[in-house]
Amino acid sequence: MRIAERSAKVQFLAPHKEDDGYRRATTFEPVGRVIWCKHIPVSDGEKWRNGQVTASQMSRFQCLAWGIASKVTPQHRLRFRGKDYEILGVKDIGDGRRYLEITAVAKV
Repeated sequence: MRIAERSAKVQFLAPHKEDDGYRRATTFEPVGRVIWCKHIPVSDGEKWRNGQVTASQMSRFQCLAWGIASKVTPQHRLRFRGKDYEILGVKDIGDGRRYLEITAVAKV
């Protein structure tokens, strides 16, 4: 993956559990620094085949597997263009675990 292909700024969000004695809530707060990723929108046909036929935006984000990106799990979220995406999966791509591909979905 060339540097010019990584044109999307992504901020990862970590879960933070709050309990004030009356209610429990999970909020997501920024963690790490903003990283550059390659953004690949998922086609409607692929969403249909995967059973994701709701009003949502599904995308793939490819980035270098270092820093905070190497520690991301499906419990995290990511923020891209002001929308929070729920992470569906993280997998290694390329040679020698050099890159990660993160599949995520944002509700519309």
